Amino acid sequence: MSTPQRAPRDRVSTHGTFLSVPPVFDGADEGLRHAFKMEISPVVVGTKGSGKDSELTFGTTFLTDRALLDLGAIEPDAVDLKQVERDCDLLKAALQQHPEVVRQALDAVAGNGQDVERIKAAAEALEKIQLTEQHAYEHGGGFVGLLLLACAIALCAGCHSCAHSSAGHRPPEHPQTLPPDAGPH
Repeated sequence: MSTPQRAPRDRVSTHGTFLSVPPVFDGADEGLRHAFKMEISPVVVGTKGSGKDSELTFGTTFLTDRALLDLGAIEPDAVDLKQVERDCDLLKAALQQHPEVVRQALDAVAGNGQDVERIKAAAEALEKIQLTEQHAYEHGGGFVGLLLLACAIALCAGCHSCAHSSAGHRPPEHPQTLPPDAGPH
């Protein structure tokens, strides 16, 4: 059965916040642990009553079809090129020996749906073939460095082809932490 074709998404509008998940990268250098971020979005968990007397309960959810590589959150010298080389070997072996498992993982997170069961199944399959961040650390790698290096290469190539735009102009960012005198929040 083939996957239905859909038009590629050429932009993303977010209504959540991207947060780092450093526990996923426990083996990574401190200068890399906050580079990968997942989008957390508010959701209505429950509603009691109706109309003026209604009461809403809110929660959060991870959006599994988007992530952020925050290159501004890294220390470039923390990318160990020998580890990246090892990552390439591990990924190449997985692609050669278990392409269906790698494709299953990509299919689970791509697209518009958020099927947690498909993601869990893909994670279990990746664990079974030992293609995980933890396994990579145990064998001299750690995929976060590979992600960052591949992203930097793609970004530099992309910026070069977008010479007509004004790359580098940055809007002001929200502070990561509130100053001590910010008052109640």
